[in-house]
Amino acid sequence: MHFKNQELYCQKCNEISKQIAERQQKEIQYINQKLNKIKDEIQENFKELFLFIPFKPLQIQNDEGDFQKKISEQIYQKKLDFKQSYLNCFRFEEVLNDLNNKVQGITEKLNMLLKEYEKMHPHNFIKKEWKLVDKKYQQEFCCCLTFNKNNSMLITGAGQKIKLWKFVQGQLNVTPTILTGHEKPVICLAQSMKQEIIISGSEDKTIRIWRKVGINVWTSTSHDLHQQCVMGMIFDEKMNQLISWSKENVIRISEIKKNYDLNQIQVMKGHTGSIDCVCLNEIETILCSSGNDKKLIIWMKNKNTEWQFQYVINNTNNDFICRMSFLNQKLVCLFWSEGIIQVFEQQNEKYIEKQEKIQLNKECDGENLFPCIYNKQQNILILKHNRYIYTLNDQLIQCCEPIDCKDCYCYGTLAEDGKYLAVWDDSQKMIFIYEYLQL
Repeated sequence: MHFKNQELYCQKCNEISKQIAERQQKEIQYINQKLNKIKDEIQENFKELFLFIPFKPLQIQNDEGDFQKKISEQIYQKKLDFKQSYLNCFRFEEVLNDLNNKVQGITEKLNMLLKEYEKMHPHNFIKKEWKLVDKKYQQEFCCCLTFNKNNSMLITGAGQKIKLWKFVQGQLNVTPTILTGHEKPVICLAQSMKQEIIISGSEDKTIRIWRKVGINVWTSTSHDLHQQCVMGMIFDEKMNQLISWSKENVIRISEIKKNYDLNQIQVMKGHTGSIDCVCLNEIETILCSSGNDKKLIIWMKNKNTEWQFQYVINNTNNDFICRMSFLNQKLVCLFWSEGIIQVFEQQNEKYIEKQEKIQLNKECDGENLFPCIYNKQQNILILKHNRYIYTLNDQLIQCCEPIDCKDCYCYGTLAEDGKYLAVWDDSQKMIFIYEYLQL
């Protein structure tokens, strides 16, 4: 059940049940009209027969007895036929009542199944929306945002600077703390869930590690790992490692030292073009990468906890992948040109392309820096395509109306608890804060 701006699963079931009931009522009304008409005709015929014809065949004793006897028997048989027709009408009503009872029983069973499904998947039955609760002006271009680990601070890129906004119950403070150090625009940010550090990647090819040394005072160290603009970073929390990629065709793995130094320990080679996006599965044992070469590559850790090339996923879509995320046992990819979601399922330890595709919109996206984000606590997947931000559940059914950012150059992040979404919109030069609320 995939369609644009889908309603929740329960609403669709209720619509179907309502349609069945309405159709059933119309059919019963039509049949009753026909029955009443037939009964009226039969009753009129019976009246005429009972007036002129005895219930039993006449006993004719005259010379024309045989002929009249035949006439009498034919009339008698006709009367019996009418009587049987009349009885059949009542029998038909019994069948209709029985059918009605069966339909009612099926409806009750469907409602019971829906209740059981609701217990197992409550998020599918709760209508929600993103409500705008705050907004702040930011003139500088911002293509990366992230919340800190306890959602008390929103971190945004601001040209070649970084802004730290105090965040309390959906509200941003008016005056943010500003960090300087990069020489060119900040392209990506990463936040560790274990350490109070911020990591930034820039168009100046450097990665900086920021740590707090006093009230609103931060210091940073710069690291030259990449030869091109740094496009993205994610943490491997288990190994305390940073996974970073750039406009080069390699992925770099670096270990974060106690003195906040970065030690490169592995270079992953497999793509022939620049890397577009990288994602980790929930338990951080599988990594998937996509690049300008349109390849989807699966990597896994070996016994020495090093990432090892496994295989290229067979992908029939001849398009660039601008966003992707692991979702339970599935890999969800969004294609650049036509807003198509393609799902790959794990079968026999390999990810296989599913036939079904989901169309979000038919516009081409303008950029790929807004990541695909899955939040298990809220059971929502955030997918941006073109000017719209979509919210889907783990069945890839839309949970609410998409957010229209009016421009494809919009960038965002989701709070750790999934309750707040922060979006910077280039067309309005504003940071918008949305709260995920039940209607």
